[in-house]
Amino acid sequence: MGMNVAYTFSKTLDNASDIFLINNSSPAQSVPSMFGGLSLDKAVSLYDRPHRLVISYTYELPMFKAQKGAFGRVLGGWSASGIYTYESGIPFNVANGADADGVGGAVERPDINPAGRAGVRAQPSATSPTGYINPDVYVPATNSYRSEPIDPKDARYIGLPACTTNFAACRPGTAPRNSERTLPVNNFLLNARKNIRMTERYNLTFGGEFYNLFNHPQFGYPSVSIFTPGGGTPAPSTNTSLAGRFANVRILDGGGRVVRYNLTLRF
Repeated sequence: MGMNVAYTFSKTLDNASDIFLINNSSPAQSVPSMFGGLSLDKAVSLYDRPHRLVISYTYELPMFKAQKGAFGRVLGGWSASGIYTYESGIPFNVANGADADGVGGAVERPDINPAGRAGVRAQPSATSPTGYINPDVYVPATNSYRSEPIDPKDARYIGLPACTTNFAACRPGTAPRNSERTLPVNNFLLNARKNIRMTERYNLTFGGEFYNLFNHPQFGYPSVSIFTPGGGTPAPSTNTSLAGRFANVRILDGGGRVVRYNLTLRF
């Protein structure tokens, strides 16, 4: 039997993780220098994974290796191997979706309200009595979403309108960079095999590969199955994300348990 265990506890900070990324950490989403610059962009990196645990193992049944007799044929030749992985989720930005700072584009961040409900946003609305609407109110009877007025004190993210006239009042939002994180990876892979000695020359191996053995939800973790539901990405735009998708990491459906069988003849 062999086993390897590796655990990493870490923290990575930066101002911009990759100059080629648009949706997560590119300079296009940095705060302009006139509003504070890179000092306001310092946050956990796109590559920050506070916890990562990986356990790999192999085990071969020590009994009946010669596979003699009825019991030897049935109980001999079994082996198992696999990998268990637990890893913290991936940080990502929440964008405003409107040019609130007046410098072009719509990738600056909205205001953040730490006391607001997680995953709830408030969009500016001239027709709402509160000045804001929540477009993500779910209606079970129709399996759809509708917009309702919302007090911005109840929202985690508060959208800012586009700044087109009074440029002296233009400003970016207060939300920090990479303020959200996807769900963690919690995955167990098992490979079980039975080696059958047929003759001195021929060996037959029957095996089963179990991906996500314990059927844990794998949001954001790709599945090996072609039947996995379509996922997408968590839409992190306060003003423009479609209803029901705003910062919703559970739409990254990696599917459930997948089992594959194989039969191999060696000669």
